[in-house]
Amino acid sequence: MIQKILTLVLVFLIGSGCNQKKSELEDLLPFLSLIQPDRAENYDRDVEIVTHTEMSGLINCNATYAQEDVDHYSSILRVQIAKYPRGYWIKAKVERVILCSNLSVGSMAIGGTMDPFANRIYLNVNSGIADGTLDNYLVRSIHHEMTHNFDFALRGLLMEVHSDWVALNSVAYATNVDWSSPALLQFNNPVPGFVTTYATSNVAEDYAEISSGLMGPQSNYEFLMQICQTDPVVGAKVRLMISDMKRFWPFPSTEATYWKNKLEMTFCP
Repeated sequence: MIQKILTLVLVFLIGSGCNQKKSELEDLLPFLSLIQPDRAENYDRDVEIVTHTEMSGLINCNATYAQEDVDHYSSILRVQIAKYPRGYWIKAKVERVILCSNLSVGSMAIGGTMDPFANRIYLNVNSGIADGTLDNYLVRSIHHEMTHNFDFALRGLLMEVHSDWVALNSVAYATNVDWSSPALLQFNNPVPGFVTTYATSNVAEDYAEISSGLMGPQSNYEFLMQICQTDPVVGAKVRLMISDMKRFWPFPSTEATYWKNKLEMTFCP
């Protein structure tokens, strides 16, 4: 489609025989040359895992973690990245993952955050995670934050571009979510149409929670499959997420990936 549009532009400008149009063409050529067909090889590079760095400003964090903790998180992260086709994260605007401690946005401590404008996400390295007890939480966080950048890359500016998703809901998003609830992240279908309490807060979190359920810990995936068998709204959201993922990465080089197998084996009526 891009090639057809460019061809029409060139034919129109050249065929006009007008000096002004020729000048406009010369101005356009440098920009047209930057447009490439969407191919897997455009994204064929490694995601950079950044450690021992500090940030200040809207996003704040430091590197006061133990080496064994950041090494443990890095190991988990590499496994999760490898679940996707090579280049998927790059196209999803995650060129770098910043692993730091005491992560906060403003004054709010968080487990992770997105930054699609800088092609990165941030993940918080908790003290003591090397013992493995928080592994499922770390895995869900990785996929959740990556999905926010994926969302931006595919759909644009988050809230404003999910009319099809919001239209599936039979219950509106909540205005009084209890962020301190121990059940906040549990896949327990607290409200019809939503997999977690966190998902009820807004459409961006709802979208990321469905993706996290698909690609995150196996236990969450099993709960997601149970929920979608009896909750038609959740089932529709899972189907739309799978459609988005396939549309985002339509390339044929995905046959042996966990991502490909997961999308093909998932069924929600």
